[in-house]
Amino acid sequence: MEPIKLVIWDLDETFWKGTLSEDPIEYLDRNQNIVMELSRRGIVNSICSKNNHDEAVSMLREKGIFDFFVFTHIDWLPKGPAVKQIIDDMQLRPENVLFLDDNHLNLEEARYFAPGIQTAHPDILENLLAQDAVKGKADRDLTRLEQYRILEKKVTDRTVSKSSNEEFLRSCRIKVHIGKDCVKHKERILELINRTNQLNFTKRRTSEAELDRLLRSPQNQTGFLNVSDRYGDYGLSGFYSLQGNRLMHFLFSCRIMDMGIEQWFYRKLGCPALEIRGDVATPLSTKREVDWIEQIETDRAPSPETGGKSAHIFVKGGCDLEQTASYLKKYFAVQTEFNYPSEKGLPIHTEHTEILKRCSPETLEEFGEVIDRVAFLDRNAFTTGLLEYPGEAYIYSVLMDLTQGLYRYRETDLVVPYGDLLVDLTQPGNWPRYFDKYREQGLTEEFLTWFGANFHFLGGLDEKTLRENLSWLRSRLPSKKALILINASEVIKEHPIEIDRWRHYRTMNAVVDDFVGKQPDVYLCDVRKFVRTEKDVTDNIRHYHRKTYLQIAREVKDIIEKNVPGCKRQGLIEKIKDLF
Repeated sequence: MEPIKLVIWDLDETFWKGTLSEDPIEYLDRNQNIVMELSRRGIVNSICSKNNHDEAVSMLREKGIFDFFVFTHIDWLPKGPAVKQIIDDMQLRPENVLFLDDNHLNLEEARYFAPGIQTAHPDILENLLAQDAVKGKADRDLTRLEQYRILEKKVTDRTVSKSSNEEFLRSCRIKVHIGKDCVKHKERILELINRTNQLNFTKRRTSEAELDRLLRSPQNQTGFLNVSDRYGDYGLSGFYSLQGNRLMHFLFSCRIMDMGIEQWFYRKLGCPALEIRGDVATPLSTKREVDWIEQIETDRAPSPETGGKSAHIFVKGGCDLEQTASYLKKYFAVQTEFNYPSEKGLPIHTEHTEILKRCSPETLEEFGEVIDRVAFLDRNAFTTGLLEYPGEAYIYSVLMDLTQGLYRYRETDLVVPYGDLLVDLTQPGNWPRYFDKYREQGLTEEFLTWFGANFHFLGGLDEKTLRENLSWLRSRLPSKKALILINASEVIKEHPIEIDRWRHYRTMNAVVDDFVGKQPDVYLCDVRKFVRTEKDVTDNIRHYHRKTYLQIAREVKDIIEKNVPGCKRQGLIEKIKDLF
């Protein structure tokens, strides 16, 4: 067994004997003691149980144990997606999670939705604490439990702000703690290095052994950044490594995008030499000053405001939407699916309907070996939780449908999206703009030659196919459940490749507008209301300032509360609005 960091408990016939909704139960003090001892070892506990929420919570509160659990799912929804959501929300690997349940079908379902998760029947509880996998690390003060309690409550309220982005950021009271004990946080740093892309300036991937040598070498200066603001704690969200006056690693999580932290910290380091590889969401400047960030000595942040969760929603799009998803987690149980980097660092975009349409075992069976050779895809791209998620609302960004070029494999049905709709990657004349940037990430001349010989360019998605694909998506999701589409901005923004992109987005947005107007239970989160001028975007027409993602979250929340039956309207933190 791999080391356990989280134990997810079923309740009926697992945490206690009997079924709470049917008969009196037999409460097992032994299991309560196990939860408390695991917590003292720095191992966190959660609940995934099909039960009446209020009755179960009342029982656990009566026994004084409820506060030892975080990210609990006590409802009547399927357990597989719920277990996966708990793991995703807690930012853990399934391999470090143990799910306990008396029903073998629930265990199978959990393994399907969270491949790699460790599962067991309740009989393991007889000697669980003696297992090497749950030795943990002494944490008598329950600091790890408190960290996850803050993460669970972590929320950023939504607001409509007429102020500038910098004024908005000043109001957030952003604080950064720069830590030096990187060895202690090696696992999180390794994950950050290998999974971040948009704010990873060097894109140097590494192994655990290589990172360990790097962190222990006296020739390297390393550190990590913990970030918080008035809404909560974003945790360890940045890492750097200096060799002399050259940055070998300089990277930050998408969750803190557009806070200005990378610019603030680059100047704080004295603007050392930095070879930027591939595209980054935010350019660095040696002159731009950031005066809205405060460095603090402690990495502890105050607990954020809290709120209830009244609906289960699924968010799929680019990783910039991670900001929006974080804000929505205050009000809803949120499952996410974003793009991610390949093993070599290329962004793998799965948020295109042409990919979604091919998410099936049949695709992998027929084209798996071809997909294995495509540098900007992998087999995981052709799996999705969106179509099977039993939620109340589904949020889908159409940005990549409106942006990427499409390529067909020979004369087959396999169509893959990549790059820009105006750039034909099968033509050697277009290789330098990619080859020079992404050679180390897999776009080698050898790959591009093979790709050009086996795929032909189709251009971008046309209006007719976009409408057909959106109709297909609506048909594949549960009827009478809300589908919320996020469209594109139409700001005029100069770009060397994306010439007059706003015109194309305007044409395709019209298709989305018409589709939404004619389909039941389909709604539009219209970013055109928030993104009106070039000042509202960052490096390109698709990346917005942080306050815009708050506004998107607000719009989505309002749509859900107005249109999802049984979804209670929750109050806002009005004092945030008063600041603007």
